[in-house]
Amino acid sequence: AGEVFLSVIRHADLLLFDYKATGEDAHRRLTGVPQKPILDNLSRADACGVEIYLRCPIVPGCNDTDAHYAAIAALADRYSRITRVELEPYHALGTGKDAKLGKESRFVTTMPDREWMAAVRDKIAAQCETPVFVN
Repeated sequence: AGEVFLSVIRHADLLLFDYKATGEDAHRRLTGVPQKPILDNLSRADACGVEIYLRCPIVPGCNDTDAHYAAIAALADRYSRITRVELEPYHALGTGKDAKLGKESRFVTTMPDREWMAAVRDKIAAQCETPVFVN
């Protein structure tokens, strides 16, 4: 899988890389997949020299923890090719798809407002040198 990832990103100028959860247990619970391959691909992308925007969906009640914010900041500063962090506020667009598929939504949460997201941005920005933005 790593070779396929490398063969694709070698043709890219910019990689929008999602980082959704911190820690193996949380990552599996929230995404359904292990975290290690995600972090391995981030390392591969950095080594390839492609510019990276680290995109981080923030879901209240799921990944809105100080430990996750610290991990985002640490990743942003660890990899030289990450030039910005983009925080993505949770939205409920997937809940309609879940209903159509006859599934119960995994996330029952409120959508964060601009002030709350600005506070999250400030917490992360205080811990890293990489610019942090809210989309």
